[in-house]
Amino acid sequence: MAAAAAAAAAGGVGAGSPGMTGGGGAREGARVAALCLLWYALSAGGNVVNKVILSAFPFPVTVSLCHILALCAGLPPLLRAWRVPPAPPVSGPGPGPLLPPRFYPRYVLPLAFGKYFASVSAHISIWKVPVSYAHTVKATMPIWVVLLSRIIMKEKQSTKVTQEDSGPMGFSAGDVVQVYLSLVPIISGVLLATVTELSFDVWGLISALAATLCFSLQNIFSKKVLRDSRIHHLRLLHTLGRHAVFFMIPTWVLVDLSAFLVSSDLVSRPALRARPFLDCFQSRCFIRELRLCVDWGIWDL
Repeated sequence: MAAAAAAAAAGGVGAGSPGMTGGGGAREGARVAALCLLWYALSAGGNVVNKVILSAFPFPVTVSLCHILALCAGLPPLLRAWRVPPAPPVSGPGPGPLLPPRFYPRYVLPLAFGKYFASVSAHISIWKVPVSYAHTVKATMPIWVVLLSRIIMKEKQSTKVTQEDSGPMGFSAGDVVQVYLSLVPIISGVLLATVTELSFDVWGLISALAATLCFSLQNIFSKKVLRDSRIHHLRLLHTLGRHAVFFMIPTWVLVDLSAFLVSSDLVSRPALRARPFLDCFQSRCFIRELRLCVDWGIWDL
């Protein structure tokens, strides 16, 4: 539940906040729990399918590119079916809401690059290390979110909390201590898994950490963009996917296309011609698209 825990760490929304009491709070809690369970099931199942694909087709950049292209092709029908409003213009004569100045170069392009880099790193980690270990490393996302929120967003967990500093959320020094203590089991678990992992791979660990770092940055800045621009989270996801393709294609040409051109046994692999492999790949693209929708739904809470 790394994405849900990271979203909670970044948002800091607790059960005692105003508007979250009574029946409304119970319904909101049930919704969050359902999204978390759905995210976990899609993430675990999708990574298992990814491992099967990469074991037969060890080209993680190509797999990432296919997933991004599937996202760009699959989201528009959903946006039309759910009547998601289009993104407002950056500037214009109309009286409607406008996006902040320099919205695309300042927000969209960095987020799109992070999406590209996180996707490639995540697929490399799944290819290099077991799925269980990759998920264990991804569980460090709350640590990154807390640290990066402190560095980038200047969010400080001070133990000297006054009534004025506590704000409407009513945080106390005990809450701050609990935030840091809750990170200790995560760090201990990752260290223990790293020491005892039989199929340990350094590049797999580095790729998993890089992917987790990028996902954490996306978590922080995506919530900021959604809050400041009021753009729908699925519309922003589609926009980032379209821009991520431009970062992905040069990497694919340099890394995988060159390998395709010099590889003589690629087409002759029986696993690539098997119908189950194609079904597995299509299922993974569908699972990833659905999981991304759940991801951004959680971040938009």
